Amino acid sequence: MEEKKSRKKIIIIIAVIAAAVLAISGFILMKVLGPKSYRVLKVYKVEGTSLIKHADGSEVTPYENMLLQSGDTIKLDEGTFIIKADEDKYIYLENGTEIILTAEGTSADSRTIVELKTGAVINRVDRHLSEASVYEVNTPNATMSVRGTVVRMEYIVSANGIAYTHTQVFEGVVDTALVYPDGTIVDKGVNVAEGMGVLIYRDNDNDVTDYVSDPQPIDYAKLRLQTIDYLKLVIDESRRKLSVSKEDLAKLREMADKTFTVTFKNGDTVFATQSVKAGQKVKEPKLMPTASGKWNFDFDKTIITEDTEIQWEAEK
Repeated sequence: MEEKKSRKKIIIIIAVIAAAVLAISGFILMKVLGPKSYRVLKVYKVEGTSLIKHADGSEVTPYENMLLQSGDTIKLDEGTFIIKADEDKYIYLENGTEIILTAEGTSADSRTIVELKTGAVINRVDRHLSEASVYEVNTPNATMSVRGTVVRMEYIVSANGIAYTHTQVFEGVVDTALVYPDGTIVDKGVNVAEGMGVLIYRDNDNDVTDYVSDPQPIDYAKLRLQTIDYLKLVIDESRRKLSVSKEDLAKLREMADKTFTVTFKNGDTVFATQSVKAGQKVKEPKLMPTASGKWNFDFDKTIITEDTEIQWEAEK
């Protein structure tokens, strides 16, 4: 009996010593190697029509909580698509958007790059990044870096071939810079403060890449319906105070349900009419009033927020 008790005590002592050794070893490794928190990319929310293409060329239909890979191409045709990176970074894709997502390093030295090929994304970074970390959104003619903010970036190419990058800051401050066709980044950049936006354009015909103007106040009345809904979601989930309040967003949302009349005219003659919901774009008529000419309107850029009249300009 005594012998059994002695054996039991020895086993307990050995177990305690082993646990202590493991704990000390773990402590030493943490001190030597530092904390390692590896990147986790996943689909946070998804609805509608979308696609993910891996770097190896394989394609997959995304689903919620699906793990993403660095280098993935993500496309949203229509619906909702939100990506969660780590525990403090969110990327909200708007309809007609395609991005390539790169995420490397650890939480201590993270490198997150969003290559915006077309469309628009809202970027939400809840915690300020460490000095060794990078979060960038790049388009063919612009780059933007953030440390902790809520910012929207849109890239479109108009019918006449001019490329536009529109940056709107809803919280914090971001740095923007020009990117030339050869990939050169211009040293002189423009800081965009909260509640402000800046537009960059590239005219390849005239070999010009520049800012349209200095940063201007955001025109909230021209925000898209999906942008409004995403910003409301940001406020609800993060309790962030943005440059536009939840109450104002609700009013904008109510306004977005209104329908306006767009009248196409050739001189004094009405050629056609369209009913367009607030915040949506006008569709160019398939037929033309004369054999040659154009409508005096940018169908790629302009968003309707009131009754609008569009005139036909016939070629002389």
